[in-house]
Amino acid sequence: MLNSNSKQDEKITVFVNSTIANFIPAFFKNRRNDIKSALEALELCDYDTIQIVGLSMKGAGEGYGFDAICDIGLSLYQAAKDKNPHEIRKQVSKLTNYLDRVNIVYK
Repeated sequence: MLNSNSKQDEKITVFVNSTIANFIPAFFKNRRNDIKSALEALELCDYDTIQIVGLSMKGAGEGYGFDAICDIGLSLYQAAKDKNPHEIRKQVSKLTNYLDRVNIVYK
């Protein structure tokens, strides 16, 4: 029997500098758009667009201090470069899960 408090359900706390607090909602909206863009591109077998999305996520994650988004973006980029639809879906799922669980604490 699965525990309803499994690791996948736990909140992920990320500490963010309060000086960028106003930018965080748009940042997360853009990551949700990345999910949509990657899945639409995957339907078209447009791996170049998925690579761009992955690199954009990596750079944006670094700029805002979200290491997990950097890692997912890099993995998404590599999966697109390898033309691996299964891995692309896996990384999109990881991003969706992360965005659903992240809890931001401003410092």
